[in-house]
Amino acid sequence: IAYVDSHAIEGKGRRYIRVSMEHAYHLLEHPNIEDIAKLEPKDLKLIRALRSFLQRRSTISLDEFTSWLYALATKRQATEWETRTHQLRFFGHVYRLLLGKESGPRLARFLLDVDRTKICELLEV
Repeated sequence: IAYVDSHAIEGKGRRYIRVSMEHAYHLLEHPNIEDIAKLEPKDLKLIRALRSFLQRRSTISLDEFTSWLYALATKRQATEWETRTHQLRFFGHVYRLLLGKESGPRLARFLLDVDRTKICELLEV
């Protein structure tokens, strides 16, 4: 199964469309055991918090979830640069666990739009 960024689709209204593979995202079939083993305790804590949140909240607005997601990955009393670095590290871990890649689509929208059961399965660390 591939998830396609519909904003990247050319020729809307056609039956067959051309989509660049850079706009198609494939969830991993199985948990990324290799990357899970490399996670530090602080990373595990954040990923477990994300997974728990996704399991508990069946409905949430995109804006609210985006704010929550960035706040989760924010260190207290950190500089703006440290905060940004910490957030990028966290998002990178999530992308590797879900897609096996360093980066991917806008994370908040992706997490809300795709199969939440599969997401939670892949985030079980």
